[in-house]
Amino acid sequence: MKERGRLGPLALALAGVASLACEPRPAAAPGPTTRHLSRQDLAVTRGDVTARADGRVDVHEPTVRAVARGGSGAVAALRFTYLGPTAARAPLSSGEVRTQVGLKLLARDGCNVIYAMWRAGPGGGIHVQAKRNPGRSLSLECGAEGYATLRPEAGAPIPPLEVGDHELRARIEGGRLRVEADGVVAWEGSVEPFVRGLRGPAGLRSDNARFVADLAIDER
Repeated sequence: MKERGRLGPLALALAGVASLACEPRPAAAPGPTTRHLSRQDLAVTRGDVTARADGRVDVHEPTVRAVARGGSGAVAALRFTYLGPTAARAPLSSGEVRTQVGLKLLARDGCNVIYAMWRAGPGGGIHVQAKRNPGRSLSLECGAEGYATLRPEAGAPIPPLEVGDHELRARIEGGRLRVEADGVVAWEGSVEPFVRGLRGPAGLRSDNARFVADLAIDER
């Protein structure tokens, strides 16, 4: 007589496959052209980014913007430890106060760029925005103008950013954007009308967030 509750070899194999199918897909492994950026590899346009002995960077000011010196601008990954909001809080150009950490893609300048951001607090999660202002390049010129919030065609809901270790990856290829958060595809869809003719480096952006980060880019 078979012992009740014992699974045969075939049942065990099927159970293992089912459990793997339920696990989040891991983020793609870095390719041979991936470069991890030190503080010297970053051009900081707002705020301050501090070098750490372990090669990562420390961000602690309310408003920080930085871009890589070189690279394709279409692929970036940010591994970071979020430490919580900054003590001082700074509003956006629109007047809204938001806590977020994210990636800049194809950042021609402060008026023409794609953002993939992970927001904390109510309404948080992954948000993608395009900012396009033809003929303008300085943030003082465009302010909060030219933003478009983009909706995904696919992707899993991601909870608001919480204190701890995280990874955010983004890739634009063939007019499509794919964003992964902690190994889960969070946003996927077409951005073709917004990236047409847009060229520039990748980088990082944060608002009212303290974190330690390692930014990597694809140099192709």
